[in-house]
Amino acid sequence: TAINDTYELPDLPKVASFETGGELPKIEQNIDEIEPSQLETKSKRAYVSTDLFSATVNLQGGTLEKVILNKYLLDSKNENVKVELLGFNQDKVYLYQGGLQGQDESEFPSHFDYYETEFENYQLLPSKDTLTVPMFWYRDGNMKVTKTLVFRRDDYRIDVNYEVHNLGQTSVRVNHYEQLKRNEMPSRQGMIYTFSGAALST
Repeated sequence: TAINDTYELPDLPKVASFETGGELPKIEQNIDEIEPSQLETKSKRAYVSTDLFSATVNLQGGTLEKVILNKYLLDSKNENVKVELLGFNQDKVYLYQGGLQGQDESEFPSHFDYYETEFENYQLLPSKDTLTVPMFWYRDGNMKVTKTLVFRRDDYRIDVNYEVHNLGQTSVRVNHYEQLKRNEMPSRQGMIYTFSGAALST
Protein backbone atom coordinates (compact mmCIF):
# COMPACT_ATOMS: atom_id res chain seq x y z
CA THR A 1 0.00 0.00 0.00
CA ALA A 2 1.40 3.36 -1.00
CA ILE A 3 2.08 5.90 1.73
CA ASN A 4 0.36 9.25 1.12
CA ASP A 5 0.12 12.54 2.98
CA THR A 6 -2.84 11.58 5.15
CA TYR A 7 -3.53 9.06 7.89
CA GLU A 8 -6.62 7.07 7.02
CA LEU A 9 -6.54 4.03 9.31
CA PRO A 10 -9.61 3.81 11.59
CA ASP A 11 -7.53 3.99 14.75
CA LEU A 12 -9.35 6.68 16.72
CA PRO A 13 -9.48 5.55 20.36
CA LYS A 14 -12.86 5.15 22.04
CA VAL A 15 -13.24 7.34 25.12
CA ALA A 16 -14.99 6.46 28.35
CA SER A 17 -18.43 7.73 29.28
CA PHE A 18 -18.88 11.45 29.94
CA GLU A 19 -21.44 10.81 32.67
CA THR A 20 -19.05 11.26 35.62
CA GLY A 21 -18.18 14.61 37.17
CA GLY A 22 -20.10 17.81 37.67
CA GLU A 23 -21.16 20.47 35.23
CA LEU A 24 -18.27 22.27 33.56
CA PRO A 25 -18.36 26.07 33.37
CA LYS A 26 -18.17 27.95 30.11
CA ILE A 27 -14.74 29.55 29.69
CA GLU A 28 -15.08 33.33 29.74
CA GLN A 29 -11.94 34.41 27.97
CA ASN A 30 -11.10 36.71 25.10
CA ILE A 31 -8.86 35.36 22.38
CA ASP A 32 -6.34 38.02 21.45
CA GLU A 33 -3.95 35.67 19.69
CA ILE A 34 -3.52 34.79 16.03
CA GLU A 35 -6.73 34.61 13.99
CA PRO A 36 -7.27 32.21 11.05
CA SER A 37 -6.99 35.01 8.47
CA GLN A 38 -3.45 35.73 9.66
CA LEU A 39 -2.19 32.20 9.11
CA GLU A 40 -0.37 31.62 5.86
CA THR A 41 0.71 27.99 6.10
CA LYS A 42 1.31 26.77 2.55
CA SER A 43 2.47 23.30 3.53
CA LYS A 44 0.84 20.37 5.24
CA ARG A 45 3.92 20.13 7.42
CA ALA A 46 6.06 22.20 9.75
CA TYR A 47 9.79 21.60 10.17
CA VAL A 48 11.64 21.92 13.47
CA SER A 49 15.38 22.19 14.08
CA THR A 50 17.01 22.17 17.54
CA ASP A 51 20.36 21.17 18.97
CA LEU A 52 19.09 17.59 19.45
CA PHE A 53 16.32 17.11 16.88
CA SER A 54 15.42 17.53 13.26
CA ALA A 55 11.67 16.94 13.28
CA THR A 56 8.79 16.96 10.83
CA VAL A 57 5.30 17.73 12.11
CA ASN A 58 2.36 16.75 9.92
CA LEU A 59 -0.37 19.33 10.44
CA GLN A 60 -2.95 16.57 10.17
CA GLY A 61 -3.36 16.08 13.88
CA GLY A 62 -0.10 17.86 14.72
CA THR A 63 1.53 14.44 14.33
CA LEU A 64 5.25 13.97 14.90
CA GLU A 65 5.98 11.89 11.83
CA LYS A 66 9.76 12.18 11.69
CA VAL A 67 12.29 12.75 14.46
CA ILE A 68 16.00 12.51 13.72
CA LEU A 69 18.51 12.50 16.58
CA ASN A 70 21.21 14.97 15.53
CA LYS A 71 23.87 13.70 17.92
CA TYR A 72 23.54 10.00 17.12
CA LEU A 73 25.08 8.55 13.98
CA LEU A 74 23.58 5.51 12.29
CA ASP A 75 27.02 4.69 10.92
CA SER A 76 30.15 5.95 12.69
CA LYS A 77 31.83 6.29 9.30
CA ASN A 78 29.14 8.56 7.85
CA GLU A 79 28.41 11.79 9.75
CA ASN A 80 25.55 12.69 7.42
CA VAL A 81 23.29 9.78 8.39
CA LYS A 82 21.71 10.19 11.82
CA VAL A 83 19.44 7.87 13.81
CA GLU A 84 15.79 8.28 12.84
CA LEU A 85 13.63 7.68 15.90
CA LEU A 86 10.20 8.33 14.37
CA GLY A 87 9.55 7.97 10.65
CA PHE A 88 6.86 7.66 8.00
CA ASN A 89 7.71 6.07 4.66
CA GLN A 90 7.18 2.92 2.59
CA ASP A 91 9.17 0.77 5.00
CA LYS A 92 8.64 2.45 8.34
CA VAL A 93 5.54 3.73 10.10
CA TYR A 94 6.35 4.98 13.57
CA LEU A 95 4.38 8.06 14.62
CA TYR A 96 3.38 10.00 17.70
CA GLN A 97 -0.29 10.98 17.50
CA GLY A 98 -2.66 12.64 19.89
CA GLY A 99 -5.88 14.56 20.02
CA LEU A 100 -9.04 15.52 21.84
CA GLN A 101 -12.47 13.94 21.87
CA GLY A 102 -15.86 15.20 22.94
CA GLN A 103 -19.32 13.70 22.90
CA ASP A 104 -19.54 14.62 19.22
CA GLU A 105 -16.60 13.36 17.11
CA SER A 106 -16.38 16.68 15.23
CA GLU A 107 -16.47 18.77 18.41
CA PHE A 108 -12.69 18.69 18.95
CA PRO A 109 -9.67 17.94 16.75
CA SER A 110 -8.50 14.32 16.63
CA HIS A 111 -5.32 13.23 14.85
CA PHE A 112 -7.33 13.23 11.60
CA ASP A 113 -8.10 16.97 11.71
CA TYR A 114 -5.85 19.67 10.31
CA TYR A 115 -4.18 22.44 12.30
CA GLU A 116 -2.72 25.67 10.99
CA THR A 117 0.58 27.29 11.90
CA GLU A 118 2.01 30.76 11.62
CA PHE A 119 5.27 29.52 10.09
CA GLU A 120 6.52 26.52 8.14
CA ASN A 121 9.99 26.41 9.71
CA TYR A 122 10.91 26.65 13.41
CA GLN A 123 14.48 26.81 14.71
CA LEU A 124 15.91 26.95 18.22
CA LEU A 125 18.03 30.09 18.19
CA PRO A 126 21.46 30.15 19.90
CA SER A 127 20.18 32.81 22.32
CA LYS A 128 17.13 30.74 23.38
CA ASP A 129 16.72 27.63 25.53
CA THR A 130 13.12 26.85 24.54
CA LEU A 131 11.32 26.53 21.21
CA THR A 132 7.52 26.39 21.02
CA VAL A 133 5.58 25.27 17.95
CA PRO A 134 1.93 26.34 18.33
CA MET A 135 -0.74 24.89 16.02
CA PHE A 136 -4.29 26.23 15.79
CA TRP A 137 -7.68 24.62 15.11
CA TYR A 138 -10.97 26.52 14.90
CA ARG A 139 -14.64 25.52 14.80
CA ASP A 140 -17.49 27.84 13.86
CA GLY A 141 -15.92 30.83 15.58
CA ASN A 142 -16.90 29.42 18.99
CA MET A 143 -14.09 26.96 19.67
CA LYS A 144 -10.35 27.31 19.38
CA VAL A 145 -7.80 24.64 20.25
CA THR A 146 -4.09 25.38 20.44
CA LYS A 147 -1.79 22.38 20.39
CA THR A 148 1.80 23.30 21.25
CA LEU A 149 4.97 21.24 20.96
CA VAL A 150 7.72 22.41 23.33
CA PHE A 151 11.40 21.66 22.67
CA ARG A 152 14.17 22.53 25.13
CA ARG A 153 17.91 22.85 24.67
CA ASP A 154 19.85 19.75 25.72
CA ASP A 155 16.63 17.94 26.68
CA TYR A 156 15.20 14.92 24.83
CA ARG A 157 11.74 15.40 26.30
CA ILE A 158 9.18 16.95 23.94
CA ASP A 159 6.17 18.38 25.77
CA VAL A 160 2.72 18.51 24.17
CA ASN A 161 0.21 21.02 25.56
CA TYR A 162 -3.42 21.64 24.65
CA GLU A 163 -5.40 24.83 25.34
CA VAL A 164 -9.15 24.80 24.72
CA HIS A 165 -10.95 28.14 24.38
CA ASN A 166 -14.75 27.79 24.47
CA LEU A 167 -16.52 30.99 23.39
CA GLY A 168 -19.88 29.28 22.87
CA GLN A 169 -22.95 29.50 25.08
CA THR A 170 -22.83 25.93 26.39
CA SER A 171 -20.31 24.01 28.46
CA VAL A 172 -18.31 21.18 26.90
CA ARG A 173 -16.57 18.04 28.07
CA VAL A 174 -13.36 16.84 26.51
CA ASN A 175 -11.05 13.83 26.79
CA HIS A 176 -7.42 13.77 25.78
CA TYR A 177 -5.61 10.80 24.24
CA GLU A 178 -2.10 9.95 23.02
CA GLN A 179 -0.80 7.02 21.00
CA LEU A 180 2.30 5.70 19.31
CA LYS A 181 1.49 3.99 16.01
CA ARG A 182 3.95 1.75 14.22
CA ASN A 183 4.05 -1.06 11.71
CA GLU A 184 5.45 -4.46 12.59
CA MET A 185 9.23 -4.36 12.46
CA PRO A 186 11.77 -7.03 13.47
CA SER A 187 13.38 -6.40 16.84
CA ARG A 188 16.13 -8.98 16.46
CA GLN A 189 19.43 -8.07 14.84
CA GLY A 190 21.99 -10.86 14.82
CA MET A 191 22.33 -12.42 18.26
CA ILE A 192 20.64 -9.65 20.26
CA TYR A 193 17.23 -8.02 20.53
CA THR A 194 17.14 -4.26 20.00
CA PHE A 195 14.69 -1.55 20.96
CA SER A 196 14.11 1.51 18.82
CA GLY A 197 11.37 3.68 20.13
CA ALA A 198 10.07 6.58 22.10
CA ALA A 199 8.76 6.90 25.65
CA LEU A 200 5.35 8.45 26.29
CA SER A 201 4.03 9.80 29.58
CA THR A 202 0.94 11.79 30.58
